[in-house]
Amino acid sequence: MKCPRCGNERTALASTPPICAECSSSVMGAPSRITASNEGWHELLYHPEKIAAWLDHRDFPPLYVEISPVSYCNQRCQYCVAEILRDGDHAALDRKEFTALLTDLEACGVSCCEIQGTGEPFLNNAIYDAVAATTGKMGIYIVTNGTVMDTARMPELLEKTRFLRFSAIDIDPVNYGRAHGAGAAHSTAVWRNMAYCVQVKKAHGLKCVLTAMLMLQEYNLSTASATVAELKEIGMDIVHVKTPNPKAAAGDRFPQYIQFGTALKKALRSHETAAF
Repeated sequence: MKCPRCGNERTALASTPPICAECSSSVMGAPSRITASNEGWHELLYHPEKIAAWLDHRDFPPLYVEISPVSYCNQRCQYCVAEILRDGDHAALDRKEFTALLTDLEACGVSCCEIQGTGEPFLNNAIYDAVAATTGKMGIYIVTNGTVMDTARMPELLEKTRFLRFSAIDIDPVNYGRAHGAGAAHSTAVWRNMAYCVQVKKAHGLKCVLTAMLMLQEYNLSTASATVAELKEIGMDIVHVKTPNPKAAAGDRFPQYIQFGTALKKALRSHETAAF
């Protein structure tokens, strides 16, 4: 196999993407050119064509674009950075511009579009028509709190979506409400909608990956394992467990927090299977 940049036969290690060792080294030797923090920059090596174009000073479409279809949300989550960014306006992309934006991004070769931004994307009803207008060449990744979905239109949307992530799930309605600044009705809705999306995926043989995010806080550590077990039971594909800064979360109890966190991680991994 030839390197997409220099044309030489690939001599990379088995664990690296298809770019030759020389070109890989030239990128690895200058990580600061890729990202100021250097964190995760190696993931770019999975896109050798983009790296080749960048190193050769050629134009190329972005790998990733994020769209915020609305500037408002129906929740007030304690962990959400967008709460700081919102200015009180209720702005939203209209159906025509939302659809044109997605189809134009796909047409120009963007690899992935994340629909999230500073609000709950499903509060914009144009999302269904906009996603349906794409052809499937561009990956669509939607992040949602999962409370306001139009179930009648979800089959069509899931057909064109590669990843659908439900944020900050908890089996305990009280814990869920505390994290999201919402009532028990929201907790009921999100569990119902997750189960429905699983049913749609199975019924139509869709490839969309259904993901749930679990945000660990001190008050929900005791229910985390039960939450993961229930997500597995209803048929979700992946559970992404995130933790806050342990020192900020635990303060003087930092050593005990780390000890408990290690045990909890082991307990959560006990739910893993080849398909989950």
